[in-house]
Amino acid sequence: MSNRQEFFGKTFEELIIEGEKELQRLAEEEAKAKGKLAEELRKKQEQEAARLEELRLLRERVDSGTDITGLAVQAILKLPDFDRIHREFNSIPDLLNKIMYIDRLMYERLTEYAAGMFMDPQKSLRFHYNLAQIGLQVLCPYLNLVNPNTTTHEDCTIDEEVTMALCGGRYDICAIFKDRMMRAAQGQIKIRLPDVKVSQPFDQECLVDLRDLDDWWKGEGKYE
Repeated sequence: MSNRQEFFGKTFEELIIEGEKELQRLAEEEAKAKGKLAEELRKKQEQEAARLEELRLLRERVDSGTDITGLAVQAILKLPDFDRIHREFNSIPDLLNKIMYIDRLMYERLTEYAAGMFMDPQKSLRFHYNLAQIGLQVLCPYLNLVNPNTTTHEDCTIDEEVTMALCGGRYDICAIFKDRMMRAAQGQIKIRLPDVKVSQPFDQECLVDLRDLDDWWKGEGKYE
């Protein structure tokens, strides 16, 4: 008869060895988790530095013209909290709320431009188009308003052959945009990548209270 004491079919020495292995495994997992967090933090810091550098370069090179739409874009860029505006705008997941966000900003803080600009659909379209120059992409990146056709004054450049458009840049409701994106994703066609200065949002969750934004446009709630 063995004089070794057993616990649940294992000797005390075996239990100690298993315990040490478990502690080692937990330590390795903790080290991996810490390493992953450190890597994620490093990437986020690099992205943030790149974003701030992008904003600095935008302030240096933006030239939106001297008409009211161009001046309005420049006025947004010169706001002292443009960094926050840029971050919040790019965290909004859908186009309509992006438009509502930036237009509300104009009405609340740059009224002198909004009053005359949003009364004219063409000026409003040009304003939203020019926002791409400061990293606030609102309209379809394949929309072209620079020397476009003389019929609709809008060109669609998503295909190799430029065609007339009358979409106002609303890619979220455009059947052509949806079709080309789906076919490109399935590898059926290749489409050119647009020259877009805007970055993807660094914050995964939306930083804007969309319910408050919707209430503002509906005239609900109390606002000073």
